[in-house]
Amino acid sequence: MTQPGAPMPPTPSLDRLLAETFLRVRQERYDEAAVKLQELKALAPEHPGVLEIEGDLAFARRDFRAAERLYRQARTLDLTNARLEEKFATAVVKVHEPELLSHLPPDDDPWHRHFHRLAWASAAISAIFPGLGQLYNGDMLKGGTLFIAAVLLIFAQLNGLMTTAAHLHLEGAPVTTGDLAAAAFKGVNLVVVLLYAALWIYGIIDAAIIAQQDD
Repeated sequence: MTQPGAPMPPTPSLDRLLAETFLRVRQERYDEAAVKLQELKALAPEHPGVLEIEGDLAFARRDFRAAERLYRQARTLDLTNARLEEKFATAVVKVHEPELLSHLPPDDDPWHRHFHRLAWASAAISAIFPGLGQLYNGDMLKGGTLFIAAVLLIFAQLNGLMTTAAHLHLEGAPVTTGDLAAAAFKGVNLVVVLLYAALWIYGIIDAAIIAQQDD
């Protein structure tokens, strides 16, 4: 008589059928495996391998409670099967997953869960370049928008200065730093400077306020 916890003695036909069925499960040929399972249950319905395969098929159907029950039954018959132990643990986690997730903080922002935002740090980072403080706060969309807008304004200003330098060069006049500085605060270039300054100030204030609200 087989003692509890010890695998049932193998037979050639049963072993071959188990191997064939396990192979079909691994290949995700579940319909074929289900047909083979019926043959196995007719031969040895309480065999741990048969119960394990039935649990595998239940798991594949996402019937995790049935899989947990079948794996548990198989474990009591074969306590040395590490693979079966792993499957049972996975099924248990799947069954109790909603309960486990309910104990997590309601905040769905992973950045916020792992980093404590400081208002002064957010403002300081924004002072380095517009948008960086928003990225620090976890607001990727706003931070990216401000960053790209600042880069475009810088390129627009550089283009204006290069145009001024090219005109001076064509006129035969020397290109000095003073000329370029004066050109930066005239006409369209002045508008670009004012827009960048407004963007810079907005970025600092917004980043500090948002970080303080999230604190």
